[in-house]
Amino acid sequence: MVRNFNSVGARLNVNASPPRSAHPDSSFNRSVMPDLKIKQYQSESNAWKRSVSHMADENIQMKIRVAEILNDAFDIRLLPAVENFQSRVLNEEQGIILLRHNIAELDKFLLTNTLNYSNVSIEIGPLRTRLQYQITTAEARFNKLKSEFYYFLSENI
Repeated sequence: MVRNFNSVGARLNVNASPPRSAHPDSSFNRSVMPDLKIKQYQSESNAWKRSVSHMADENIQMKIRVAEILNDAFDIRLLPAVENFQSRVLNEEQGIILLRHNIAELDKFLLTNTLNYSNVSIEIGPLRTRLQYQITTAEARFNKLKSEFYYFLSENI
């Protein structure tokens, strides 16, 4: 006989369905859960804002570094590579602007639809998932650019 135990050793009933409400008042889920869910969405939005702000700050530093390189005497044969990095940095800036806009749209949606929770939970799911994917992809792309840029500088300047 196979037994299932949770982390404290109590036997689990694998066929049992989860309880509808852990709170004796059945209105608890309707009144508190929307607030908790909305607070979770707002917390994610704030975390995304911090992440995008950090990318924007780092992007500014790279733009400044490119300008310093172009103003200093350097090997002219490196100009195409430096221009390529400058172009990529400017493209990232556009992506950051778009992410900020999309996060603002999510915040606006949360503020205008908090009274009708059923709409929030249904409509925000795809928006949140898409935004999360966009930010994850942008972070990976940005970190790759930053790594390549500073590696290039360390090897060639």
